[in-house]
Amino acid sequence: MHVLLHIRGNAESKPGGDYNLLKSFAGLLRQRGHQADITLDCAASLTGYDAVLSINLDSPYEPALMLDRAQRQGVPLCLYCLHHPLPAFAAYLRHGSTGARRLAAALSGCDPQRYLGLLAVPRVLLAGPERWRCWRALNTRRLQERLLTGAAAVLVSSRLEREQIIADLPGCAEQARFAVVPHVFESPPAGHQEKDRSLIVCPGRIESRKNQLTILAIVERFPRHRFVFVGGLNPAERGYCRRFQAAISRSANASHVGGMDLAGFRALIRTAVVVVSASWFEVVSLSELDALAQGCRLVAGCNSYLREFTTRRVAFFDPASQESLADSLSRTIAYIEEGDREAGGSPAGLQEMEPDTVARSLEDALQGAIKGRSP
Repeated sequence: MHVLLHIRGNAESKPGGDYNLLKSFAGLLRQRGHQADITLDCAASLTGYDAVLSINLDSPYEPALMLDRAQRQGVPLCLYCLHHPLPAFAAYLRHGSTGARRLAAALSGCDPQRYLGLLAVPRVLLAGPERWRCWRALNTRRLQERLLTGAAAVLVSSRLEREQIIADLPGCAEQARFAVVPHVFESPPAGHQEKDRSLIVCPGRIESRKNQLTILAIVERFPRHRFVFVGGLNPAERGYCRRFQAAISRSANASHVGGMDLAGFRALIRTAVVVVSASWFEVVSLSELDALAQGCRLVAGCNSYLREFTTRRVAFFDPASQESLADSLSRTIAYIEEGDREAGGSPAGLQEMEPDTVARSLEDALQGAIKGRSP
């Protein structure tokens, strides 16, 4: 099987979790004896390929272009969705967005699909009129419907994501040929290290969607604990980053250590008892999975699909509410101080994300699309 994996054109200049995931998928396919190439060009030649895997239902402009190309050349296209819940996205636009994102949110009426259409306009203009007419890219919902009904298989990270897509895009989503292919998560090597009962780690790139300012607003209520923020500054959100740095400088018990490689991050959370992730929305956060796999308790925003894989040692909260976060963190600390009987060991649900299991699911979905059968 020869597969072309396709991602947005700016993935090299603006790398993210979607690019890391696609590279992981390519690696899994190669390990199972298949050929897998990655392209950032939605006009790439499909000659010699058995299937295309394109990524991101929530940024549908380039996947839709690739779908048109694949259908003209008779090559089945599979879509990996990475869909965020629209109600959570709308709440972020209303209450969490800042700077240019705040302006785009206001212009779109805080409607996620209109907002995504506005963000697509610069890329459409740069691509030139021969690629796509600008008005078509603005209609995010129509492009999403086109992808869901036209893709040979629609891949989701979890059953909860599938249910959310059906709720957010009723009508067309019922026609989609869904298959569950979880994210890839390789558990860290087993090891024991003494826990620092005062250490709380807060991972994530410093940006408004990750919602660090909500955490900083409540850190003074926990003076016996140290909050360490791990993540690089997002250069596209300078105003938010300035506010974050100012709040850090005023705090007596919070610090920022910048970005870390995976080994360094895992070494840090191995010593922590609590990890806090306040993101407005996620699909599944690998840093949250790392925390659980290393025996930490997790305090996490409620707008993700993590609960399908585990609720053990997790306290979910409303990312729009400082009080909800403070209450969840207080209860978590109380469990630890009373003697945490649930601590230790990777939750069993994370086994669905082990590389061998994911590789089989991905291979089955692609081969089914090639043979024309439903996943």
